Amino acid sequence: MKRINALLVAMIIALAGAGLAGCEDEGPAEQAGEQVDETVEEAGEAMEKAGEKAGEAMEETTNAAEQAGESVSNAVNDAAEAADEETDRLASGAASADGEEQQ
Repeated sequence: MKRINALLVAMIIALAGAGLAGCEDEGPAEQAGEQVDETVEEAGEAMEKAGEKAGEAMEETTNAAEQAGESVSNAVNDAAEAADEETDRLASGAASADGEEQQ
């Protein structure tokens, strides 16, 4: 019984070794499969980089739009203040002219 077990173990080890040795020789299908895997991985990495660049560009565009909006808002506020000041100046000048005419 011990001899049979030893023989079985030896056969299993020999078959496993032969199987592993057979795996080292890659055929055209295995080589093509590896090439496809590499190509898919490279394409995925390229798409990831492109996505990151697109995100960065979108963020930069958003920041620029926000800055432009703030500039326009400031210009509108400045123009409104100037218009109010001019209106006040004209109103006080008109009031002064009316006071002079009445005297």
